[in-house]
Amino acid sequence: MTPPPTGIDAYAPVFTDAGLPAAAGAVAAGRVAPPTIDLVPALPGRTYPPALLPLWVRPSDGLLTGFWWHPLSGDAPTGVTVAPAAGFVVREYARDAEQLFARACLTALSVWGGPIPSVAAFAAATGLDLAALDAVSLAIGDDPAALASVGPFRGRAPLSIAEAAGVRYTGPFPAPEAAGDDARLRRTAGLEVGEELAARLRGRTGTPAWLRGGDPVPVFAALLDAGDPASAWLALNSPGWPVGAARDALARLSATAGDARVEHLATAWAAQPHDGYPGY
Repeated sequence: MTPPPTGIDAYAPVFTDAGLPAAAGAVAAGRVAPPTIDLVPALPGRTYPPALLPLWVRPSDGLLTGFWWHPLSGDAPTGVTVAPAAGFVVREYARDAEQLFARACLTALSVWGGPIPSVAAFAAATGLDLAALDAVSLAIGDDPAALASVGPFRGRAPLSIAEAAGVRYTGPFPAPEAAGDDARLRRTAGLEVGEELAARLRGRTGTPAWLRGGDPVPVFAALLDAGDPASAWLALNSPGWPVGAARDALARLSATAGDARVEHLATAWAAQPHDGYPGY
């Protein structure tokens, strides 16, 4: 019997299901080297929530970079950073793969002072216009406040750039002003909620159960029993899960949802060792 895939190999169908470009899978697998030396491939290993499709980890502080995807919501994956040392808080870093790779490349250009061969190789492998990015780097570096008006970020700034630049955010992540947007909150996982928004949601009438700051395990079970797998998934990507309980919950969700995308993601996530933290 052929053993099940492990490490990044288990994620091959997930990256396809999420509609990510082939370059994303190559980056995650380490076939395309990161553009800076402080990043290494994230898999196998590391504890992380199921919605994260990991690319890199920064060993100095454990910061994870990857794609954040809710397969049952219909939203496209977005680029994020996840900080395990800060309670696995998720920050939107890019709206899509092009933006994620462009931000990584801009950081590398600033670090190295120009397009050294490793940066050029990364840009070529990920389909970036290195000359255009180098011109941006020379003009503004990788300053988030300045990126909102240039290149692939113009008109589609991710939340981290929109907040730094003071421009209107139009993406899927919950900005602080989402406290009064019930429709948006019903599509929001707890790990996406920053401290300011979380404080405004506690005790608020109409706040979804998984955003109230309690134990997410019984909330997940109640939602799944009520026939709401999409909301159960959001509860599963909220803070307070031990790895073992999350593994059992994801297996149950996979068996109940009747969706091949969830099955693929559950198989991939369960195949990882999740070293370093007892939960998220």
